[in-house]
Amino acid sequence: MASGGDGAVIREWAHPRVPPPIPARLVRRWLGLFGLLGVEILSLTVRFDSQQLTETAYGWLGLLGHAPALLQAGLAGAVAFLVLVVPRLQRGQHRWLQHVDAHRWWPPVSMHVGTFGGFVLCTAWVFDQDAAAVPHLAGWAAGWLFLGAATLLLWLLAVAPLCCWRHVIWREYASGLIASLVGLGVWGSSQITQAFWPPLATATLWVVAALLRLWYSDVDYALSEHVVGTSAFQPIFPPIQSTRIRLRS
Repeated sequence: MASGGDGAVIREWAHPRVPPPIPARLVRRWLGLFGLLGVEILSLTVRFDSQQLTETAYGWLGLLGHAPALLQAGLAGAVAFLVLVVPRLQRGQHRWLQHVDAHRWWPPVSMHVGTFGGFVLCTAWVFDQDAAAVPHLAGWAAGWLFLGAATLLLWLLAVAPLCCWRHVIWREYASGLIASLVGLGVWGSSQITQAFWPPLATATLWVVAALLRLWYSDVDYALSEHVVGTSAFQPIFPPIQSTRIRLRS
């Protein structure tokens, strides 16, 4: 093969363990899909607030108010799964690269965008109003869960065909278990942070008041009202029980 004059054959013979490069069109497709998912997640987290649902809903519906924590755990688990799986997928990419490259990804991504639109409307109905005033809230919540799962599933089918995902699930179940544990660890750490937030908030108010007294003599410090400032500078801090930041576009 070395004297055959075929450069491609020579490189393959000389480097049998080097996987072929991933086509540029496939890299662009994946970057676009991950960018789309990132924009969708950012728009949801900025636009909607789950605090009101947590305070007004009852029963299992109140658990939906913890959706942000579930999202954080899911993202952490997904990153851990990619870190564990991607190196092995690169070594064995001859098994799946041809299937992914020939995959018709436009149909699932089109359905994904449409399903995400319905998911946004359902999210607005469930999270952006008084939960006690929403008629048939349990039905809307079930629809929200269904549309959310369908949105994620269609995005995964746009990334790769179903046969490749079956292969990953079958071969990488141990990595999936480790990634799940990482997600649970992130969720647990967030709960610990919320438990320690009240004393940390009290200490923060005290430090701010002490620093202001170095320059101002008329420092107004009312811990019960969560207010600290002076006649010229008076920021009002949110209640220490609140652990979520509400952003509006």
